[in-house]
Amino acid sequence: MSNEIQLACFKVGEERYAADIMMIKEIILYHKATHIQKAPEFIEGIINLREKVIPVINMRKRLGLHATEPTAATRIIITKVEGKNIGLIVDSVLGILRVGKGDIQPPPRIIKGIESEYLSGIVRDGDELILILDMERVLTTIEKVRLGEFSE
Repeated sequence: MSNEIQLACFKVGEERYAADIMMIKEIILYHKATHIQKAPEFIEGIINLREKVIPVINMRKRLGLHATEPTAATRIIITKVEGKNIGLIVDSVLGILRVGKGDIQPPPRIIKGIESEYLSGIVRDGDELILILDMERVLTTIEKVRLGEFSE
């Protein structure tokens, strides 16, 4: 078993985030989602990807940041959470980072609030810190059930 992990790195706001590449199905260009009435505020809507309906989460809103207009760098990361495909809108994708599993530190206790719930760890890349998201915890159990209503 390898002692190395590959992380897909991306930006949301000013922060660098990452997710285990094994949790990511694909990364696609941003395209506008169809709005869903009465969905939680951070749900941007749904998209049709190869005849499958996929709910899309605006990660800026999910992390408590103000939403901005998409740019040419905006991407949608398609991931699977509890067997359902979901899309995560991020400001840009930075690339792949290979790190040793021992280089991943637990999130410091000083990080509080919404963001801390989603973190599985922190890794250093040069002078910068990258926050590693736990894709299974980006949504609460209730939110996963509600999202399941919108996806195939």
